[in-house]
Amino acid sequence: MVRQALHPEYYPPKPIERGFDHIDHCINSIRDSVMCSVDVTPNIWIWDEVRQRSVPRLDTVHACRNFEKVRDWARIHHLEKELIYTVHVEDDLEYVEF
Repeated sequence: MVRQALHPEYYPPKPIERGFDHIDHCINSIRDSVMCSVDVTPNIWIWDEVRQRSVPRLDTVHACRNFEKVRDWARIHHLEKELIYTVHVEDDLEYVEF
């Protein structure tokens, strides 16, 4: 859906289609994921004498999150009732903009 939204000239809109808000949500989720799980492992380059150029080392070890634990948590905490979009519940959290 994201690819289709980015290239409407190639993918004409379908009669029954989720609004662009859904695509905004998808892009925001991808942005959140990239920002929250950023990998700061350096890319290492080495000199290749044969080719006389620098080439990337592809054997760098990265530390990953435990996806199984995240999925287990999500299964335990999933929403069991229908989400009601017309009810607003105030919270007591303070929003701080950086």
